[in-house]
Amino acid sequence: MEKCEKGATLWLFDERIVSPDGTVGCKTIPHSSILDYSVRRCGRLQNDSSFLIPHSPFPIPHSSFPILSSPFHIVLVSPEIPQNTGTIGRLCVCTGAVLHLIDPLGFVIDDAHLRRAGLDYWPYLDWHRWPSWEDFLEGAKPTRMAFLSSKTTRSFFDRQATPGDFLVFGNEQHGLPVEFYERYRDSLYTLPMPGPHARCHNLANAASIALYEALRQTGEL
Repeated sequence: MEKCEKGATLWLFDERIVSPDGTVGCKTIPHSSILDYSVRRCGRLQNDSSFLIPHSPFPIPHSSFPILSSPFHIVLVSPEIPQNTGTIGRLCVCTGAVLHLIDPLGFVIDDAHLRRAGLDYWPYLDWHRWPSWEDFLEGAKPTRMAFLSSKTTRSFFDRQATPGDFLVFGNEQHGLPVEFYERYRDSLYTLPMPGPHARCHNLANAASIALYEALRQTGEL
């Protein structure tokens, strides 16, 4: 066990949780535990108190790429399919991006399908979960957002990316919330689909395409 001061890296894995009084439990994590304890897996302490935490059992992977000073952010609004979220989590780890999940989710965060898709990358993921879109805006304070949708003609490839951008995606069944199309109409972009029978990309594929284009534009690759 080691003492973890405010701002230090906090490891939460499997079914271990750390409560504000510093005790470590090994029980099943409820759906809202991350919000209840104001912490997130492999994240930063959100509380002024010190915690007692176990060492992570996972080796830290080596990478020859520098850590981004202003990482990109992937925002999933009410995702429904855990495999897609797990795959996007793995994408974020591989690219140094931050993942934001906006409630309600269509699955429990410990879903086996999510963990399987993320493999052993999930403990290294920098991620946040927000109870609503307005809570996300207040807490994350995004300054530049791009909303990806098949319901517009403006190409994402014509947009100039800036480090620290937030790339926002709707869910698999309904896309972005209806009110977003008016509220953020000047920030809507699409990924061109020249195929004659195309409707929309898979969510994880769309996130990969957009994030790597943003990284390419900003010289981060």
